[in-house]
Amino acid sequence: MSRAPFSRRVWLGASLTALSAACARPRPTQLPAGGPEGTRALSKRGALNLLALAELAGTIRWLHPSAAVTGAGFESLVLTGIRGLEGAEDSATLRAGLEGLFAEVAPTVRVWQAEAPPALDEPDAPQCPKEEEQEQVEDRAREEVTAHKAERPPTPARTTRGKAPTETEDEAEDETETDDDAADDDGSETETEDGESDESETEESEAPETEAEGSETEDTKDDAKDDAEPEPESKARPNHGESDPKPEPAKGDAPKTPEAEDEPELPAALLDPREDLNLVQWRRSGLSEGLPGQPGCAIRLAHGPRARCELPSTPPRRRRPHPPCAQCGEHDDIDVLVPSQPARVELGMGLRALVPLALWDETSESQAPDPALAFDEAAAFDYDPSDRSTRLLVLLRAWAALRHFHPRAAALSPKELTEALCATAESADPKVLRDALEGWLVALDDGQGAIETHGSERPSKRWAPPFELAWVEERVVLGPVPGEPASRLDGLRPGDVITAIDGEPIEAALATALARTPAATASAQVHRAVAGLLDRPERGALVALELSRTDEAGEERRLQLDAPALARRDRRRLSGVDLRPERAFVELEDGIVYADATRLPSLDGLARRLRLARGLRGLILDLRGELRDADGSLIPHLAPDIDAAGPIAKVRSGPSAAGALELRPLSGWSPPGSGAKRGRPLDIPTDAVMALIDARTSGQAELEAAGLDDLGVACVGRSTAGDAHPGPSAWLWLPGGWRLRLSSGVLFRADGSALTHAGVRPSVPVAPSLAGTRRGEDEVLAAAVAELSGR
Repeated sequence: MSRAPFSRRVWLGASLTALSAACARPRPTQLPAGGPEGTRALSKRGALNLLALAELAGTIRWLHPSAAVTGAGFESLVLTGIRGLEGAEDSATLRAGLEGLFAEVAPTVRVWQAEAPPALDEPDAPQCPKEEEQEQVEDRAREEVTAHKAERPPTPARTTRGKAPTETEDEAEDETETDDDAADDDGSETETEDGESDESETEESEAPETEAEGSETEDTKDDAKDDAEPEPESKARPNHGESDPKPEPAKGDAPKTPEAEDEPELPAALLDPREDLNLVQWRRSGLSEGLPGQPGCAIRLAHGPRARCELPSTPPRRRRPHPPCAQCGEHDDIDVLVPSQPARVELGMGLRALVPLALWDETSESQAPDPALAFDEAAAFDYDPSDRSTRLLVLLRAWAALRHFHPRAAALSPKELTEALCATAESADPKVLRDALEGWLVALDDGQGAIETHGSERPSKRWAPPFELAWVEERVVLGPVPGEPASRLDGLRPGDVITAIDGEPIEAALATALARTPAATASAQVHRAVAGLLDRPERGALVALELSRTDEAGEERRLQLDAPALARRDRRRLSGVDLRPERAFVELEDGIVYADATRLPSLDGLARRLRLARGLRGLILDLRGELRDADGSLIPHLAPDIDAAGPIAKVRSGPSAAGALELRPLSGWSPPGSGAKRGRPLDIPTDAVMALIDARTSGQAELEAAGLDDLGVACVGRSTAGDAHPGPSAWLWLPGGWRLRLSSGVLFRADGSALTHAGVRPSVPVAPSLAGTRRGEDEVLAAAVAELSGR
C-alpha cells in the first residue's frame, strides 16, 4: 500500500519540534531526591543559622584565596549548607556543620564559640510572624505579665537608705524568704520589687550595646547580666547561690549552654611555609568571576622568588595580551597579606570565624579565575527556583555580592536579609523574590541596579498605552496624546490629572512603584516610577484610568476609560513626557542653534557643523537622556587648551589587612569622552552655551553635564539622575537564571564633591508647570532660549 504523501506542513512541524527539543535547556539537577521543597515558615533559630552561613560563605567566596571556591560548585556547596544547617538546634551543632561544610574547599578556616549564644524565646516560632499572629503573641505576653503581677504578694514596707532598720523591715525579710522558698518549690524565681527594677534598668542600658555587637535577637536578662558583670577569662558563669535567679526550662531538660572558648590556634599550614611555596592572595578590583563582559578584575596573585606574571618592563615582541595581570594594572597598590593574620568574622549565635586572606601554596603563577569553571548562565539554569532552598540560595548569593562589592554596602543590614528570607521561604511566587531583591537595590540607591529575569542582554518586552505620564506640580498628569484632537482616546487632553489606575488610587500605585524602583536620587526615582506606571507585560492589555480635568470655568470633571497597551517600551529610563523639537539639529532663532546630543550620532560631527555655521551666537545642547555617541564629548572643542581634571572613580578593591574590600581610586580610569580629538576651538564663548538637563540625564550624558558645569556652562532644568559610574555596570548570574546588575563604583568630581548619588544641579532651575504641559510647550528649552536672547 502506498502511504499518504508527507506534507510540508507536517515535516516543518516535526522539524521544529525536534529542534526545540534539541535546543531546550536540560532539566535542573540541583534538586532533592523527592523534588522541589515546598514552602514553610522560617523559624527564629533557622534565621540565625542562615545569617551565620551567609556571613561565612560570602567571606570565603570572595576573600579566601583557595582556588576551590572560585568555581560554580561552591554555590552547590552553599545550597547543601542551607538544607542541612537551617535546622541546627544549637550553636554547637551549627559550628560543627559550618566547619564540616567548608572543610574540603577551605580547610584552614576555623570556627569557635567566642561568646555564649543568646537565649531564644520559642526558637521554633516563625521569625517573621504575620501581623495577626504578632498581635496575638503581644496580647498573650501582656496577659501573662498581668497575671504574674496579680499573683505576686504585696510588697512589704522597706526603710529608706540611711535610717535604722525597724520591725517592719525584719518582717519583710521573713516574708521574702518564705516567698523565695515557695517560688523554688514551684520551679520559678521571684525577687523583691526593687531588685527587679534595678535589673530592668540594667537591661535597658545594655540592650543597645548588645545590638551593636551584631546580635539578631533580643537578649534575655541573663545575657544582659553577662555583658554588665565582669567574667573570668573562660567566661563561664560562676555559681552565685540559691538567691540569684537561675533560668530553668518549663518542660524537660534544656541543652547545656555552650561556654565561651578562647580563640583557636592557627593551622600549621599558615605558620610554617616551606622554601618551595609562594604567598597567594586575591587582587580584586570590582566584581568579577572571570566571565567575559564583567567590568571588574580578579587575580590570585603569587608572591615570592618563583612567582611569575609580573607586568613586563619592555613591550613583548608579539602583539598579544598578557593575561591575567594586564587587565588589572599594576599591583604595587595592594596590601601584601600574611597567612598568620586571618580575618575575624562575626557569625552570630556567639560564633566567630578565622578566615585566612593569604595562603602558602605551590602555585607559582598569578592566575585569573577560569571562565569555564565560573558560575555562568548554564550553571544558573541548573537550579530550580521553585525549590525553597534554591530561592534562599539566590538571596544569599546576591547578598554576599552586594555586601562585598557595592559602593554603599553599609546601607544594608542583616535585618533586610532576614525579612527577605522570611518572605521567600513562605512563598514560591517569583514576584516575592524579585521584590525582595529590588528592595535591596532601592535601599542602596543604585541607579544602575536591576534584576534581569529574562536571562539575556535584550530587555524583556513591555507595552503601554500610546501616551506618557509626568510628575508635574506634585501630581501625575497626562502628557501629549498622539493623533488629532478629534481622534484622541475618548477626548484625552495633555495635563489631565490621573487619580487612579486599575481601580487603585494613584497615591497607592505610586508608593508601590517607588518601593521597587532603584534610583540614585529622589527626583530620578519619582520620574522612573511615574514613567512605568502604565507598563504591562502583555500587548493589548487594558489599563483602566480615572482622570480629573479642570475646565476654563474652574469646574472639575471626572473621566474613566480603558486604554489598550499597544506601544512598545524598549528603554524605560528614557520614557516620560517629551516636548523637545522633532529635529535633532535646528536653528531656533537668529544665531541660536539647538542640538540634541541624545540623538546626534557624533559629537565631533556636531563640532564640525558648528564651525561652519555663520553668525553663531548661542548653542543649546540637549542632554536629557543618554548620549548616542557614548565615546564622544563636546568639551575638548569648547576649551581645547584647558586640561581640566576629570572625575575620580572609586571601586571596591583589596582585600585589606582588615579583611574587607575598601573603596579605593581606580587607577588608569578616564571618562569615555576624554580621548576625543582636540581641534580648533569653536568660535563661541562658554557663557553662550546652555545645557538642558533633568532626571533623564544619566551615564555619559551626566559626565558631559558635569564637565560643562566645571567650564562655567549654564545648566538649565532639573537635577540629573546621579547614577554616573565608572564603566559598565557589574553583574552576576543568580541560581535559576536571573541576573543581578549593580553599580560598579562611584564618581567624585575634581573638587572632591560627589557626582554619583548627587548628580549635577542646574544653575538655572526650571520645573514644568501644569499650564505648560497643557500647552504642549517645552518650558526648559523656552527658558534657555530666553536666557540666551537676553544676553
